[in-house]
Formats: sequence, structure tokens, C-alpha cells
Amino acid sequence: MSSSLYLNNPSELKIYIYLHGGPFFILENLNDDPFTHYFNKMLKNIFIINYPVVKRQGGVIDFQYVYQEIERLRIEKTNYELYLIGESYGGYLASLFSKYNLVEKIICISGFVSIKYQALFSSERVWLTSYLSPEASDFYDIHKKNLVRTAITFFNGTKDMQIPYQQLLPLASNDKIKIVLLDGFKHREANQKMDNLLKKRSEERFSR
Repeated sequence: MSSSLYLNNPSELKIYIYLHGGPFFILENLNDDPFTHYFNKMLKNIFIINYPVVKRQGGVIDFQYVYQEIERLRIEKTNYELYLIGESYGGYLASLFSKYNLVEKIICISGFVSIKYQALFSSERVWLTSYLSPEASDFYDIHKKNLVRTAITFFNGTKDMQIPYQQLLPLASNDKIKIVLLDGFKHREANQKMDNLLKKRSEERFSR
């Protein structure tokens, strides 16, 4: 596990914390992920957090470690606004931070919000159920208890078989929750579809 801060533009007092998918790899090169590659190209300040990855403890130890790293960043960079973006498994982890006031905004791209729904309908259910801790929570729990404090936007493709978008439908959009369904998008698109998502969605939401 590790974390890395890239201050590409120190005069812009914003840091974009990125939680990658996976989770079974370490993101070390910004060019290895389309989102970090894009933010790096746009000279954004980026903070990448990798995960401990402990079988049967997923969603708990990973969250605790990410929380610890965000708190450390907040202490070290007190003048910076922090924005959190997560993709796939990273999107799931990012959604758990909605019940805290640690960052300005949260964006989840193709991140699941219901562990039970994933276990029933996702094409990734085998590894997911063997990796997650029985104590792992999800955004459904936070939403059900009315604990959402930080504005959060969910982006999900209508043809995503890994993270079926239907699990988002019971979540009503309000001043804290926004749901954006991307017609015809699969789990991780490439080429023009990915460019459109990056340029017209991710950056637009963080800049407001």
C-alpha cells in the first residue's frame, strides 16, 4: 500500500484525490489509468491512494487506510480544497466518505452502492464476495440512515454489467445526491466515449 502526491500546479489550491478500481494492483504510473492521465495532462494536483488489499477484509481495512491518508493530507495541506473521485471499487470506497465532511465533493464513476445487489447481479460477484469483509458497509446504509453530508455524484453506464446501474435507481436525487446515467456506456469505455466522460463529466462536476 502507498500514496503519492503530484503537485502539478501548486498555485491552484485544489487537490484531486483518486481511488482506482481493482483493487488487486498498485497504481504507480499516472499514465496507467485514464483518469490520472487526464488530470495530469490538465496539470491538476493529484493524490493517489493504493490499498492494503487483505482478503475477507475488503471495504473495511481499505476504507480505514484511505481515511487515514486523507486525514494526513488535510493536515499537511491545510490551504487546499480536497475533491474525491473514485472509479469502480474506488468509487465504492469514495461513496463511504459521503457521511463525513472531509472533502468538498465526491464523484463515483461506475462504483457500486449496494453490496447485496452486487452479490446477486454483478458479473464480478465471485471475487467481490470473497474479498469484502462481512462487516463492510455501503452507500445504501448511509442513505437509509440519512447520513449523507457531502455532495456526491454517481456516473454509471446503462450497459455496465460489472456495476449494474439499476442499483442506483432507488436513490432519489436531491441537493446532496446526483445520479447521471450514461446511455450505452459499459464499465470502462475507451477512445471517444472515455474522452467525453473525462472532459464533459468529471472535470465539469469538480469545477463547480
